[in-house]
Amino acid sequence: MKQIIIRDYDDKEIKAKIDAEIDEVQKRSKVRTISAYDVIEACKHLDQRFEIVPKKYRDGMAFDVDECIQPFPGAYKGIPESTHFCLTYKNGTWRLTDVYRGRCGKNCSRFYATAMPEAAQNAIVSSYMYFR
Repeated sequence: MKQIIIRDYDDKEIKAKIDAEIDEVQKRSKVRTISAYDVIEACKHLDQRFEIVPKKYRDGMAFDVDECIQPFPGAYKGIPESTHFCLTYKNGTWRLTDVYRGRCGKNCSRFYATAMPEAAQNAIVSSYMYFR
């Protein structure tokens, strides 16, 4: 997949590209699916969550996102799958780098950090060193 640069959250052309990639992956799926809206909302959430990290230190942050995370009972037959996507922060923008169907996660977090630069880690820790 060619990565999609998400510069403007309201750009209809970008949303159309995202939806085209997602539709290609989900063409035979009926449940636990996502749309461009979910990708944009994840970008907004990550921006808000990491506002304490200066943008210059965010380069290289990468997250695997599972919007449909949920536990399943042991009696559930089959392997539940949902649509996952990967977001990477580079040069001041989020980029959609991968969309795939995968097993539903069992952990309680829908965002899984796959890469976190050391400068970003230090910025997060230093922001909690002093309390107001």
